[in-house]
Amino acid sequence: MSVTTNSAMVWKRVADENQHSARLLARVSIGLLFLMAITGGYAYSVHKQYSELCNTIRTEVSASTAANVQTMGQNILVGFCS
Repeated sequence: MSVTTNSAMVWKRVADENQHSARLLARVSIGLLFLMAITGGYAYSVHKQYSELCNTIRTEVSASTAANVQTMGQNILVGFCS
């Protein structure tokens, strides 16, 4: 009888530890998902601002008549804007 009781207690302890580990893993997964969403939003925002900057440079270069502005603008566009 003692062996059965101890065995049941051991299995209950193991089950409790497994449940605790599963809950911890779920919390960590939710945290990582949240961080991934924040990182994605930040990357999208930066890409949009960078795209607007490149469009502004294109507009200014095409509107300018100075040769040095044209050259510098084209160098910037070729080097940093796709």
